[in-house]
Amino acid sequence: MILLLMMCGVLVLLVAVVLPVFENVYASMSGALAASSYRYILAASLISRVSLAVTAVIAAAVLICGGMSLSPKGKATLAVWAAKAPFTRNISRKMAVAELTEILSAFLASGLDGDSAMADAARTVRHPGVKKDADDICAGMQSGKPLAQALEEKKLFDALQSRMLLSAARSGQLEDTLARLAGQSEAEAEQSIRAAAELTEPVLTGFLTVAVGVSLLSIMLPLVGILSAMG
Repeated sequence: MILLLMMCGVLVLLVAVVLPVFENVYASMSGALAASSYRYILAASLISRVSLAVTAVIAAAVLICGGMSLSPKGKATLAVWAAKAPFTRNISRKMAVAELTEILSAFLASGLDGDSAMADAARTVRHPGVKKDADDICAGMQSGKPLAQALEEKKLFDALQSRMLLSAARSGQLEDTLARLAGQSEAEAEQSIRAAAELTEPVLTGFLTVAVGVSLLSIMLPLVGILSAMG
């Protein structure tokens, strides 16, 4: 958020202070070279204004999401958005699967039978896709399937983890295995979040660098041409 605000500040300074000075200088000059230079300034102004608008929209979106996360209803809405957005879809699903697995493990450890534990855990899921999978698992268990088999058929976990669940169910260690899988899923989700966060800052920095660099080049190149012509 601090980086976004800094980007907005730099672009506002460029649009409101730097560019108008050169616009006035080039507008007051006459000749073909000055007219060409003025067109460069207009292009720089357009690039800077578009960049500022994009940065402002991103900053506003971050602020809105932060405000929504303070209420349960807002969190539910954000969960739906995150499940659909291309850049957060996979992370959102991993977090939802980790949460479901952890809650299911806790319910089983408390003494609930598999059907009741799965039904109660399914009611806590906010992610639309994982919610549908959880409901399908409940339906499969009502038709007579064991919990581990129902989980394996919906492919909430990868092939190795699914085999672990089936083996754990046969050996009576399903609760412990679910707890371990919940920890693994949570660790994978956190790793994905860190990777996304580490990628965001270079992308924003690169965007600011390109926007400011192109704008300054649009200002300075005509000025160099004018000075060369005068010399």
